[in-house]
This record gives sequence, C-alpha cells and structure tokens, in this order.
Amino acid sequence: MGDDAVYMSKLAKALTSIPSDWSPDTHFCNWSGIVCDDSSRVVNILLDSMLQGGTLPSDLNLLSKLSSIFLQNNSLSGPLPSLASLTMLQIVDLGDNNFTSIPNDCFKGLSSLRYLRLTNNNLAPWTFPIDLTQSSNLQRIELESTNMMGSLPDIFAMFPNLNSLFLSYNNLTWVLPQSLVTSVISFLWLDNQKNGLSGTIDVLSMMSLFLNNVQLQNNRFTGPIPNLSNCTNLQTLHLHDNNLTGVVPSSLTALSNLDYVSLDNNRLQGPMPAFRESVIVTLGGTNSFCQTIVAPCDPQVTTLLEIAAAFGYPILLADAWVGNNPCGNWNFIMCQDEKIIVVNLAKQNLTGTISPAFSSLTDLRMLDLSGNYLSGSILVSLTTMPQLEALDVSNNNLSRSCSQVSTMGEVKYYRECFASKFRRRRRK
Repeated sequence: MGDDAVYMSKLAKALTSIPSDWSPDTHFCNWSGIVCDDSSRVVNILLDSMLQGGTLPSDLNLLSKLSSIFLQNNSLSGPLPSLASLTMLQIVDLGDNNFTSIPNDCFKGLSSLRYLRLTNNNLAPWTFPIDLTQSSNLQRIELESTNMMGSLPDIFAMFPNLNSLFLSYNNLTWVLPQSLVTSVISFLWLDNQKNGLSGTIDVLSMMSLFLNNVQLQNNRFTGPIPNLSNCTNLQTLHLHDNNLTGVVPSSLTALSNLDYVSLDNNRLQGPMPAFRESVIVTLGGTNSFCQTIVAPCDPQVTTLLEIAAAFGYPILLADAWVGNNPCGNWNFIMCQDEKIIVVNLAKQNLTGTISPAFSSLTDLRMLDLSGNYLSGSILVSLTTMPQLEALDVSNNNLSRSCSQVSTMGEVKYYRECFASKFRRRRRK
C-alpha cells in the first residue's frame, strides 16, 4: 500500500483541479473515482471528464495492482507516464487529452491488456509500439490522431484476439502488412493518413468473414479491388479518394450484408456496378465508368479492359482509356472504320502477362509490347490472328519453347523463339 499512497499523493498535487473529496485527511481509497481492492491497493481510476488539466506523475507503474484507468477527455498534458510491467492492467483510456510524448518501453510487459485508447493526443512523432505484441489478449486498439508515423509492422499474427484496429488520421506510410490475413479483425480503420498508405488492398480478400467495417479512404492505394467473396459479413467499405483501378468486381456487388460502400474519386473503369437497392453507394468523382447507367461496355472496351487486367490495371491505362469508344482518340490505340487495328504499348513500364483477350481483336494488324517488363509465355493465339502483320514483344521477360513455334508457315521470321519480334506476311 505504501507505493500506492505515494503515487496518489503525487497525482493529487499534479492535477490542476481535483474532486472536492480528495483531501489528505481522507484515505485515497475513499476518493471519488478511485477503486481499491480489499488490501487497499488501487485497481481502478475512473476520472473521465472530471478534471481540467494537469499532468500525470511518471511513475504510474507504482500502482502494480491497477486494472483499469479511465482519464479521457480531461486536457491532461505533458509526457504520457510509463505503463511498463503493469501486469494486471486490462483497460487504458487516455484519449482526448493533450499528452505530448510517449516514453520508451511504455507498453512493455502488459500481459493482461485488452483495450488501449490514446485517440486525439498531439504526440511527438512515434511509431506503432511493437512492445504491444506482449499483450496477446488485446482486443481493441484506438490510436487515431496521435501523430503516428512510419510503416505498420508485420506483427498482427501475434494478436489472436484483436478485433478492432483504429489508426485513422495519422501519418502511416508503405503497405498493408500481410499478417492482417491471419487476424480476426472486424473493424479496420486506416483512413486519412497524411502521406498515404500505398500498394494494393489484396490483403482484404484473405481476411474473410471476420471483416465487418473497413475504412481505407484518403490514402494512395493502387490496383484493382480484389475478390471479396469471402468477406460475407462485410457491412461498410470506404475506399474513396485512392488510386484504385480496374473493374468493380461482382464479388463486391453480390455481398448480401453490405450496407454502405464508397468508391468515389478513384480511377475505376468498366461498367457501372449494380448494387442492391438498399446499399448506399457513392461512385462519382474521378472514376471513368464506360457508361453513366448500369449497362455493358462496348465489346472492344471490354476486351481492352481484359487486356489491362493482365497488366494489373495500371494507372497509365486507367487515365488513357476513358469512355465507351476506344476509337475516340484513346491513347495507344489506332482504329479504322471503328475497328482497332493497332495497339502500341511499347516502353510503358508494363508488368504482368500478355492477355489471351488480344485474340478477340480480330482486325488487329500491329501489336507492339516491346520494352516492358512482361513475363510468362508468348501466346500461340497471337501468332494465328487473321489480320496481324506485325508483333513486337522484344525486351521483356517472356519465355517460349522453340518447338512450339517451329511449324508456323506464315511467319516471315522470328528471333529468339518469339522473345523478340516477328512479322507476318500480309494475306493476299
């Protein structure tokens, strides 16, 4: 009890205003907001919205029996006190204050911690506390608007009970950690990062039925929306104001529990997605759906989007292929009589593979994919297209067996087994 008495005396002196019954003549276990056990050890501090300011003495961990501390919404300032080695501590809410910094090892050894909230404190720049991995019982983390920076460490497999992760309005960067796949997170809020999380959102497709509410808006995510058919309990999905590309997948529109989805201000293409009437949807802004109504795209547009899909739906093509008429001055495309006759994507830093959808462009005369980073094999279907006169796939990372191309009588020449260039003789 001696350590508890010492700390409570310090605390009373450090606060700007204290409850009227916090008298030195009264045992601290009888003070408002203080709960003790039968041994007169402090187990709960319940002072939310009851103080007007002040600081917390740094040696809070003298209260070794402390189980919960609720000090939110009190304008407390100064450094956060260390919580290290408070092995009985389960709940911490210090949000909505004016704390300025977090000491090293602040969260070390919190083996019983279930809930941590520091939301709305303008802390000195800090990174996600790896010491929390010692808190395997953690269920909820709320660290929004705390000036957190850097990347999220790939440690979420070490939180087997974590169901809510709220890190909005910080300065997180880099990509979504792969370990989120093995988590049981239902609420994932990583929106509004100052410089933006980036990369794809493919991790969502593997987080399956636990996901309920996802907020990733106002970041720099790229690539397509993944297959979300496993996310059967998903109700809310905020993806607006990113750089997502490609076609909205039917796996998203088919989710039966979905109530709200925001996709506006991305670079999405293809047909306007058709959600259930009860779903609240925002789709506008910088997206480029082929039509303004729910209707199929022009067949040539559909083919070109399938081709873009094999390249990973690069932003280059999302910005260049807008509307429902590829013969209306689309970049990299040349037409004759409203039919595509040339696709020239040379030296565009493309990755991925060559799509078999090229064979649907039956009027194509020239295809140039040279000088990219494409992998996989050269498709046989390209070598048998009826109008194709020139094909250049040189300077990629393609592979093909020579035995597969040795009997093509109409090929004028080929070099390095089609790892470079071939030209077909015009049909007479």
